[in-house]
Amino acid sequence: QFSLSFIDLGGSVHYSEKTERHKINMYGKAIVYHPFDEDPETEDSSVDTTETIEPFDVDVPSKMRLGAAYQFKKNLVFTAEYVQGLDHSFGNSTTPRIGAGVFYKPLWWLPLRGGFSLGGNNGFIIALGSGIDLKYMTIDFSYAMKNALWPTHSEGLFTGISLMIKL
Repeated sequence: QFSLSFIDLGGSVHYSEKTERHKINMYGKAIVYHPFDEDPETEDSSVDTTETIEPFDVDVPSKMRLGAAYQFKKNLVFTAEYVQGLDHSFGNSTTPRIGAGVFYKPLWWLPLRGGFSLGGNNGFIIALGSGIDLKYMTIDFSYAMKNALWPTHSEGLFTGISLMIKL
């Protein structure tokens, strides 16, 4: 199976009400401690300037996603993905991201997932997940680590939990 999608092509958000520009300069902060006094005095030397501005538009990040899945057995699926950012808006990256994963269900109620990705904004990501898949309810848990193979050495941790009730 193959998929190709384009997300938010040409999209933007229009801000038209209460548009303001905030300018904050921080020059330093001095904390003065007095003997026998528990509350220190703080002298703040920052400047906060707010001005009203005209309405404006902000582009929404556009991406292209290409995916593939191969069902090796009824309970074993291999996946691959290519993601390409098409602009630099809102922190979108034009550096491609590639990834691969596997879905395995050793028991009818136990899904196991694992995968990795390289590139994009996050560099190397490795992820694992599992859950309980019953007739009327599914609970899933997953976590991913940035630039590490072990949680205590990672630069970041992504996690997710979901609950689905099937009617």
